[in-house]
Amino acid sequence: MDARTVSGSRAGNSSAGYVLFGVLIGITLLGVGLTAAVTLWSQAVQREDEAELLFRGEAIVRALERFQQDRPGTLPETLDELVEGKYLRRAWRDPMTGRSFRILRAEAAAAPATAAAGVIGARPRPTNPAGDEFEERAGEEVRPEPDAPGTATGITGVVSTSDRLSFRTYEGARRYNEWRFEAEVAAAAGSGGGRSAAAGEEPPGTRRSR
Repeated sequence: MDARTVSGSRAGNSSAGYVLFGVLIGITLLGVGLTAAVTLWSQAVQREDEAELLFRGEAIVRALERFQQDRPGTLPETLDELVEGKYLRRAWRDPMTGRSFRILRAEAAAAPATAAAGVIGARPRPTNPAGDEFEERAGEEVRPEPDAPGTATGITGVVSTSDRLSFRTYEGARRYNEWRFEAEVAAAAGSGGGRSAAAGEEPPGTRRSR
């Protein structure tokens, strides 16, 4: 075999090897670039959703505050009620998940342990000849008064259901499901306060001095 042919063959193989190596490096750099681009895009989307969460949450809080101003002592039962009353533009969904917000509601007043369980364990009664001092009444349901204070279940705010870390801190919280958008409740619904007196109208139960 001619020496020039062998030399040319080796040179061709070496050149092909360099080309292949260069292609592999190019593919690796392209993959790294695509990964970085996807990460930046994902962060940009999350920041946009985060800003939308702030907007929607605070809009709901403002709507709840206006609702209470117009209807003292009451709370809406659904976000749709705020929309129907034109306090809120729409029943917003959680932008971090695309699903409904977790609803915060006014808590019922704390009850004794037996009442909370819905059962009265024993009630005293006069001692009879047999010496019985208590009457067992298991299974008896405790029913609160219709207008008992603290029995409201109206909406007071919303919370995201996403547990992702946030970019910004909101009232000391760094996870979206810890961002509580909650209105201050001036008076619990169902507290028996009734409607507020109109201008020039005396509150119920009062008399004008003569």
